[in-house]
Amino acid sequence: MITLPVSTGAVWPSVGFGFWKVEKSSAAELAQQAIAAGYRYLDCACCSATIGSAV
Repeated sequence: MITLPVSTGAVWPSVGFGFWKVEKSSAAELAQQAIAAGYRYLDCACCSATIGSAV
């Protein structure tokens, strides 16, 4: 996985998975699939409560 350094010294994944156009009814299952596929950055501001319960 390619990462980028941030000002705090931490690293951030260069590629993330976005949930902007995902229906909330399928977001939890999709989040689990994305994590299983190796994604570590989930942009889920639009449905964070749904994703939080899945993680």
